[in-house]
Amino acid sequence: MTLVNMRGAFIQVQRPIQDMDMRAETLIYDFHKFCDDLNEQFRRNMIIKCSNLIDRFLWTGLFAFE
Repeated sequence: MTLVNMRGAFIQVQRPIQDMDMRAETLIYDFHKFCDDLNEQFRRNMIIKCSNLIDRFLWTGLFAFE
């Protein structure tokens, strides 16, 4: 970590990581892909559950007003 003096105020300068371990990079990529897959699966399940719930409300209303 490097500190740079800009008119009396020290500013912290962080350099980007140049040499990242390939195993760690692959692990991070796989983790993000796994999280994306979980989110997509959750969205699909919620769409199906919401549509079933709406159908049940409509059928219940149909039978209630007969």
